[in-house]
Amino acid sequence: KMVTRASWTTLLTEFVIITACIHNAIYIAQWYTYKKKKETFDDQTKNEKRN
Repeated sequence: KMVTRASWTTLLTEFVIITACIHNAIYIAQWYTYKKKKETFDDQTKNEKRN
């Protein structure tokens, strides 16, 4: 019984770590695209002001 419980805990821990990694990756990707969009938007605004 102890072995199954230990492996179950290990699986759970791995699952949590993997989920956290995926969440981080998604968050970073969203932040990166947001940053890129904001930069292009700022550039457009600057160009419009110049004109």
